[in-house]
Amino acid sequence: MISNTAGLILAGGLGSRMNHQDKGMVLFKQKPLVEYPLALLRKNVDCIVISANRNLDKYASYGHPVIPDLPQYTALGPLGGIYSASMQLPENITFIQVVPCDTPFLPDHLVEQLHTALLQTNTDIAMAISGSNQHPSIIQFRRSLLPDLKRRLDQHVDKLRLRSFVLDNAHTLVNFEQEDFFINFNNPELLKLWDSLQGST
Repeated sequence: MISNTAGLILAGGLGSRMNHQDKGMVLFKQKPLVEYPLALLRKNVDCIVISANRNLDKYASYGHPVIPDLPQYTALGPLGGIYSASMQLPENITFIQVVPCDTPFLPDHLVEQLHTALLQTNTDIAMAISGSNQHPSIIQFRRSLLPDLKRRLDQHVDKLRLRSFVLDNAHTLVNFEQEDFFINFNNPELLKLWDSLQGST
């Protein structure tokens, strides 16, 4: 377990490309999608929170705090969810690992690898990449950045892009060779395709 580090699952989106379903509760291989990143985080950190705005009781059944967006940051995208949930973390938390709810193939060593990169480079954010593809929703950052995150939300900096939050701060990019690690299910067709492929192997 990595000390002083919390896991934060982003499950508060509108699911507009998933027919407005709550993506964390959509089934993949007969399990809600949220259970995959949850299993990953449970192997690496003691503290986990879930950012969600629907099905709060269902998410709470997993035994971790479920934090909806603060009223002033409702519908402001992932940055609003990250800030709202991070404000509820225990005081001893120094690092925050963010993962989305719709990426079931993330590797077990993700959290440790991002954490090591943060410490070795003495930067404030570590972002996962695979080749030329950046994954701004898969980051680990220092809690000390929360004031900057609040400023961005209050001022709507760069249309509240998560990528800009990463790139505008001292950051490091951590490359993972296997692109499949970062497949995320944004629409029902992709989920159905992977469900059938996985079932045939």
